Amino acid sequence: MKNKTEISFTRIIIALVALTAVVCLIFAVSAPLMRAHAEETPSESGEQSDTDPETDPETDPDSETDPETDPDSETDPSSDTDPETDPDTDPDSDTDPDTDTDPDTDTDPDTDTDTTPVVEITEIRFAIDTIRLKTNETAKLVIRAITEGGEETELPALVFTSNNEEAVTVDAEGNVTALKNGRAEITAKTDDEKELSCSCTVIVSNNSVSLRTVEGTGERIATGFNPGVTVEQVISDLAAAEEISEELISVTSFTGTAVKPADRMATGMNLIIDGISYMVVIYGDTDGNGIINSRDTKAILDYLTGASRLLDTNRANYLAAEFLDSAGVTLENALYLQRYIYGFETITQ
Repeated sequence: MKNKTEISFTRIIIALVALTAVVCLIFAVSAPLMRAHAEETPSESGEQSDTDPETDPETDPDSETDPETDPDSETDPSSDTDPETDPDTDPDSDTDPDTDTDPDTDTDPDTDTDTTPVVEITEIRFAIDTIRLKTNETAKLVIRAITEGGEETELPALVFTSNNEEAVTVDAEGNVTALKNGRAEITAKTDDEKELSCSCTVIVSNNSVSLRTVEGTGERIATGFNPGVTVEQVISDLAAAEEISEELISVTSFTGTAVKPADRMATGMNLIIDGISYMVVIYGDTDGNGIINSRDTKAILDYLTGASRLLDTNRANYLAAEFLDSAGVTLENALYLQRYIYGFETITQ
């Protein structure tokens, strides 16, 4: 009985082993087939989706990539050349090639977006109407450009000319050079269609008398007179030096009344040359009598102490007292003038 039981158990084990071997064999054979099928399945489904009539934009009339409605469709080969949608052939297209070269477009230089207002110059003028130089001296002419509103603006290009180049020459920058005694009219003209112009007079004279216009105040001042010189001598010397008639030169008192030819030139007088009036200043002649003495020193001291208003009310007298390099009238001016009277100092007129 025992032997039969052992035989039956042995058969069962053998049967299980055999069954296991069969299962392994079946799995070994079918596994490659299953992997191959799994790899083919996505490809086939992808191919089917490309040709699915329900999703294919080429076969679906309602597709968003309808070649008749979407000119930008990437799947419609005829859309690039469709004359109704091609920007190269559509005359109404925003990318019409004619509009790229249209001279009226924003790139036209005539339509520059610069909104800077154009300044209209209505006048040019010399800062000084008359300039006096000695032989071989040079000067830079100053010109101002005036707008319609009366404001000063940048100068345009100018052309300069001289009507007497034997006496005075002028270069392209407005620099004048005195060559010999005489006078010349210098003209400046704008180099444009307006041709605005202005003129000034340059007088060349080696006479000791110096005539100048103070920049800023516009004061015309005549200096260089030796104390004690007479009116007649001044008129004669100026006429000869500037080659003009004596009739064009006259002298008046500070009130405008005529003076005698034998009278001394004095601070405060008016020297008139060819219609232009200059205030006479003789340095040191602070009281205006034409000579320098202790009365002039007293005039300075009275001004400093407030005892007299002579220098306050008479511009020429104040300038006559302001002969030192330091600005203003101080006690040093009075002391210096007193030393001059005693012969210890000099005053350059």
